[in-house]
Amino acid sequence: WVLQPDLFFSASMDRSSITVGWWSTIRLGSADPADLTDAGLGQAWFGQNDLWVEVAGRSEVVDFTAGVTRYLFADGAFGQTADAVNTTEIYATSRVSLGSLIPRVAVWVDVSRVRGAYFETSLDLRVPVLPSYDPVVAAYVSTLAGWSVGQEVNRQDPDEAAYFQDSGLTHLDFGLDVSVGRERRYVSVELHVLAAQDGGARSGSGPSAGASWWLGVGFSDSLLIGALW
Repeated sequence: WVLQPDLFFSASMDRSSITVGWWSTIRLGSADPADLTDAGLGQAWFGQNDLWVEVAGRSEVVDFTAGVTRYLFADGAFGQTADAVNTTEIYATSRVSLGSLIPRVAVWVDVSRVRGAYFETSLDLRVPVLPSYDPVVAAYVSTLAGWSVGQEVNRQDPDEAAYFQDSGLTHLDFGLDVSVGRERRYVSVELHVLAAQDGGARSGSGPSAGASWWLGVGFSDSLLIGALW
């Protein structure tokens, strides 16, 4: 079990915005030697801290974002020193709202540790569960595919850092998210099933490592400060 706090500040200007934020993962128990953990073996508490800044824009049906994230890990994360795994990525995403159907494409480029790109293509189906909008109750069905382009093992230099074993499809993710909210407060429950294609996306070793699932329960709240000018 882990906690994943997320805190950010966003300033909006007509159809654009700029956001700065912090995201972290907090392990609630010490890691087992067989676990793939960002907190280090035998460690609990903070494992990963992400600092990010993002600009976003929107039109009638198309949203886009671009930003940079700095990833900071605990010493011993994934069996390595923090200096060996800390890195920086630039990213961009775009999605189209077609009623309840929302296709999305995103790309992350590691500019510090692994030279290459990781892509995601996804499709969300958002369905209101209740006809009333007070409170809002909605279900989200999602399918996602991850792709490696240049982040795989370098066959000419196997010692070079890599995130995946091969190029191409890394994994498929199938999700169901139910969200309940009123005004700016929301509670969500997520269930995801992941089918790993690449060894770098597997949860461990053994015949069942290619399939895994996770359950998440989230609560979000926001404070509207008002106009900045």
